[in-house]
Amino acid sequence: MATTGSRTKARRSTKSVSPENLITYEEAAQTYNVSERTIRNWVQRGLLTVYVIGPRLKRIDKIQLSQLAVPVQGKGVA
Repeated sequence: MATTGSRTKARRSTKSVSPENLITYEEAAQTYNVSERTIRNWVQRGLLTVYVIGPRLKRIDKIQLSQLAVPVQGKGVA
């Protein structure tokens, strides 16, 4: 992910993704009860791919987002 000043430039992906699997940053944040800033951080760290639609629309693949959630094993985990 390239950065220009304080702005983050989305990588364009050539991977085909179904349009019904694409959600906004806001929807992604609401899904896991995190802030939109957290979603943007995950994108910047390369944990999520941004799909650019036209000159301005950016979307996240909800399947890729769900793959970030992993079970935690051990004692005392609530």
